[in-house]
Amino acid sequence: MDVFIDQDIAVFCKHLSKKDRRVVLEHIERLRDPHHVQGDVKRLHGPDDIVLFRMHIARKYTILYRVFDDHVNVDVLMTIEQVHKRYGRYLDSL
Repeated sequence: MDVFIDQDIAVFCKHLSKKDRRVVLEHIERLRDPHHVQGDVKRLHGPDDIVLFRMHIARKYTILYRVFDDHVNVDVLMTIEQVHKRYGRYLDSL
């Protein structure tokens, strides 16, 4: 299955250390088989009944992604702290 990432996510990855970039990209690559992803993954229900998934990566980063029939969209990649500041109340209410 194809995995699509936003240009902002690609830029964010470029600014990571080599080790962090490798770890993040390995986790994103695992999304090619989204129904068998293991680890710290949680299913969330977004606005308008959109189903999102949250994956923590190495207790440092978080991605939010959506699974479609033929592809996966990675919508957000941020540090865990950034995600909680930006989406904290929203995620806590789910």
